[in-house]
Amino acid sequence: MNFKSKAERQMKSVFSALKSIYKKSKTEQDGAYLWFYDNFSQLKEEFENAVKCIFKNRLVRSGALENMMKAAASAAGKKLSFDGILKEFYFENMPLNEAELSVIRACLALEISKNLEKCGKSSDEKGTSESFLMLSSLSDIDFSGIAESLSETSKILSCFKGYKYATEKTRFEIRKAVDKAALKNGRTPAQEALFAKDAFLCDEAGFYKEYLNNGNGAVGWVCIFLMWFMPLALTVLLVLVTKLYLLAFLFLPLSIIFREWVYAFSGRIVKPVFYPEISLEEGVPDEGKTVIVYSCLMPSDGDFSGISEKLTDIYLSSCEKNISVCALLDLKEAKEKKEKTDEKNVNAAAKAISALNKKYGGSFTLLTRERGFSKAQGLFIPPERKLGAVKALIKAVGGNKDGAFLFGDEKSFYNAKYVFICDSDTVILPLTVKRLIGKALHPGNRAKLNADKSAVESGYGIFAPKTGACVVSAYKTRFSRIFSGGGGCSLYHENTAEFYSDMFHDGIFQGKGLIDVGAYLEVVPKNLPYERVLSHDIAEGSFLRVCTASDCEVSDGFPSTLFGFLKRKERWVRGDFQNLFYLFSKKYHIPSALSKYKLADNAVRALFAPSCALCLLLSAFLPEHAAYFVVGVTAAFFLNSLIRLVFLVLFHPKCAFRRYFSRNGGSAADIRRDFFEFLLCFTNAKTEICAAVLGVARSISGKKTLSWTVSSEYENKKSPSFFYESAFSLVCAAALILFGVPYVKLLGVLFLLSVPLIYFVLKENGNSNKEIENKNEIYSYAKLHWNYFGEFCRDEFNNLPPDNVVFTKDGKIKNINAKTSPTNIGFYLLSVLAAAEMSVISQSEAEERLDKALSSVEALEKYKGNLYNWYDTSTLRKVKPFYVSSVDSGNFLCAVTALKEGLKENGGIDISGSICRRLEKITAETDFSVFYNGERGLLRTGIDGETGKGTDTHYDLFMSEMRMTSYFAIASKSVPYIHWQKIGRKEKSLFGYFGTLSWTGTVFEYYMSSLFLPTFEGTRVFEALEYSYYCQKKFAKKHGIPFGISESSYYSFDENGLYKYAADGVPKTALKKEVGKNLAVSPYSSFLFFEKEVKEPLLNLKRLKDLGVLSKYGFFDAVDFTKSRVGNTPEPVRCVMAHHVGMSFVACFNALKDGCVQKRFMSDSAMRGVKTLLYEKI
Repeated sequence: MNFKSKAERQMKSVFSALKSIYKKSKTEQDGAYLWFYDNFSQLKEEFENAVKCIFKNRLVRSGALENMMKAAASAAGKKLSFDGILKEFYFENMPLNEAELSVIRACLALEISKNLEKCGKSSDEKGTSESFLMLSSLSDIDFSGIAESLSETSKILSCFKGYKYATEKTRFEIRKAVDKAALKNGRTPAQEALFAKDAFLCDEAGFYKEYLNNGNGAVGWVCIFLMWFMPLALTVLLVLVTKLYLLAFLFLPLSIIFREWVYAFSGRIVKPVFYPEISLEEGVPDEGKTVIVYSCLMPSDGDFSGISEKLTDIYLSSCEKNISVCALLDLKEAKEKKEKTDEKNVNAAAKAISALNKKYGGSFTLLTRERGFSKAQGLFIPPERKLGAVKALIKAVGGNKDGAFLFGDEKSFYNAKYVFICDSDTVILPLTVKRLIGKALHPGNRAKLNADKSAVESGYGIFAPKTGACVVSAYKTRFSRIFSGGGGCSLYHENTAEFYSDMFHDGIFQGKGLIDVGAYLEVVPKNLPYERVLSHDIAEGSFLRVCTASDCEVSDGFPSTLFGFLKRKERWVRGDFQNLFYLFSKKYHIPSALSKYKLADNAVRALFAPSCALCLLLSAFLPEHAAYFVVGVTAAFFLNSLIRLVFLVLFHPKCAFRRYFSRNGGSAADIRRDFFEFLLCFTNAKTEICAAVLGVARSISGKKTLSWTVSSEYENKKSPSFFYESAFSLVCAAALILFGVPYVKLLGVLFLLSVPLIYFVLKENGNSNKEIENKNEIYSYAKLHWNYFGEFCRDEFNNLPPDNVVFTKDGKIKNINAKTSPTNIGFYLLSVLAAAEMSVISQSEAEERLDKALSSVEALEKYKGNLYNWYDTSTLRKVKPFYVSSVDSGNFLCAVTALKEGLKENGGIDISGSICRRLEKITAETDFSVFYNGERGLLRTGIDGETGKGTDTHYDLFMSEMRMTSYFAIASKSVPYIHWQKIGRKEKSLFGYFGTLSWTGTVFEYYMSSLFLPTFEGTRVFEALEYSYYCQKKFAKKHGIPFGISESSYYSFDENGLYKYAADGVPKTALKKEVGKNLAVSPYSSFLFFEKEVKEPLLNLKRLKDLGVLSKYGFFDAVDFTKSRVGNTPEPVRCVMAHHVGMSFVACFNALKDGCVQKRFMSDSAMRGVKTLLYEKI
């Protein structure tokens, strides 16, 4: 038995011992056992990952592993450091390969686990604590840097620019590919790297093609053969057995089934392709200069507000030096070359662009064109519609405007090397465009033209991101909820399967992506005939080759109505059939068999619904064979969903039966979507067959080939009668009823009834605005809570809010805690404006209060602009310990941001703008980056204000009060975008529902950020908030108490006779153990639940009010139901806390003013620029 096998057996024994120690720690929670009890989940995760990385990896050699474990033992005997680990793991006689270098952390984790086993068995508390802290410190070490420093391959390949300047992930993938080739060729990795260097030094692109992108073409063609051969074989077999030749029509319905199977199988045997990428952390160089093109029609009413908003969103999310945005606005078709309103509309558009350039300092341009007479359309239109617009823009980038008119910041437009094309409903994620530029600049991806410059033969001329449905549009209506399949963004930059890209390294262009200007100008104009191509994107991709960058993402709007959906489908199908001339044309030659297949396959897939409809009709007229048709078509719609469900039940039962609070989640939603598509079979068939016939006819005649209406017009246009759209379905249903055998008649009845069913299901639009009842009750609570700020934010306390006030049973003040925190101050400032806008105080009083409070804030001593955690309000001096809290500083900055935008919107307060300028100065002078730990990608909990040393602890859970601070930090560019991905997202379940966990399971952790950040159905945050609310109510019902367990004061007293304070939530939402014993119900939690609904929280507040916890200053902090403290009689905790008052008041303001604080916070330019962070899908 070699060392690797022995080590694996030993580790199983170690883990078994560790589990026994943990089991014992549940009853003996002291000393070493307490460390095990609190940290075992982290240990288990680290251990299991280590075992998987090492022992499941065949490239990790036994001899090398033996050396590595000895090195790990030596390193773990002292304080871990980058240099120390580097020294221990350098083996001159047996250099480590890439697989081994990647498991250095795993080796250290296993060695630490062995130490923990020894310490746990001997109850060594000191050794146990040191080992757990060492385990935690692994996250602070740059193991990627260690691996590169030790890699001989890395040193050799650094001669290649595409390696030296590549992203960390790219360099890793290249080294891994060299390792794989070395194993295949019988060389060491270093020898293989030297061979590659000598062979490809003058042909760097050839190196990447050989080692990274050599493709799986043979496997791909086998898959394509199987996806057509298997349904053909089955169809032929049916025909031969039954002697019924009309069963041949089942071929297409059956092909859909086998297509899904082949795609699933290919995804198992071939990993998603990885495209190398240059790192652009220092910015986009001149050679990557890019224009993002927003394409739509020129508004005829002169209203450019919507376009300006969209251009602003693009600018804020994606633009920086060498990335600008251009509005490509074509005039609408007309009977004359010029219309009276043309000049007025163009001038209005130019004025809007000028305003944007003035506001943001440039980077905006507008390009529009004159109309010309179109023989195909018989009207005056801008030549070739969108295809012509893109051609004109790309020519204009090179200086040839040729009938186009350019306005705005021309310097940012001319000489761009790339253009990124997007539609009017495209949502671009931050970094998407920048990362696509990085891929385009990599030598392994550069486009190389063939000899006659008619096509790209290697590399890529188009870089296309993954495209999904925007979560906002996906949940806009019932129709979109059913048919969109959900929406949202992944945010994790992971490669996903895409058949053509993975097999052939040449994907399909869907109209959104980065285009190489030089390659486009050389290739496309000569290959796309004038006024003949409608769906130009797939044709452009056929000549330019497409890099499908599945680790970059954009989202598109989804049609909100059936009418819009059908019209979009009709346009797509017509365009696909018009493109079929390429298969037969001698003049316009498609460069590859694969590209021809893509064009043909697109058209054939459009015949799926018509073939299903035909088979169903045939079942009525061929009674003896009707079952074949019915079963075949039904299987085509439902079989794959059912098979996926069965596989989930067998192998991932938790996923199979997972329940969702969002109305478009889980297996049931997939089957529901299939059911409605089945019911709409005849309607879809009519649309697709009419579109196919029109496409062929127009391609032949050359007339009306460019007829096209943008999606936004269908969305805003009144749709024809649903029953008119369903007329063909009704006729077909009648045929099935009249002529079919009994079970076919039943199918006909189903289709007949489906028309009114679908009408009533789809007629009501989705999320209506919240109807707030009992507004007076909410307002009365808000006024009471304001009394706290109104009375105690006075000159005595320098017009800042004291942290808390404790009362006696008879309502007298027992103690005023005159300290205050950044969170208290932030909520007070925000509440002042809210109070004025709810007419609780006058606007003049609000302005006076803001002025005085800001004067005090400006006088406070700060740490690099950040407020210290505690100040004495009477002296304005910081209070020991001089701690700077990241979350409190973040809370203050978020409140200041929302306040600033609110003052701009209000107009009656701060007319001079002086308060806004003071707020902007405070934000600008705050260096929030001091909290960021770059090694972990996380924010520290705080900083010692005296030493400047950051804490060893971090906020590492997504559902925490830190969520909005993390959002603010990313938006303000204080921390990198990757921070959002690094925050932990662990889950638990209750009765089939799953939710992302917080540390203590409190309402505060879950809901406080939602005072500022909006929530969208279908996202991770939506599910987590719903899960928290659900668990809170279940927990309360179980204990027979009102709901709302959160951090608060409780009925126990310290040595000064003041209430104690604790953070304790409900067990099913907490990662921390031993949660749920403290039954102190906080009223402020009910106010925070207004984000979810208003009715139930108000009833909950009434229950609490009846228990005597409503005071002159709003609700007391809690009611304690913990029997060990209060017996059977709940005790009010007669304390009012400033930040709980502030949260309650802002929650009331949001409820009464339709999420006003959320809207204002998100209207800040920086906050708005990263709003897609909130679209993270489940």
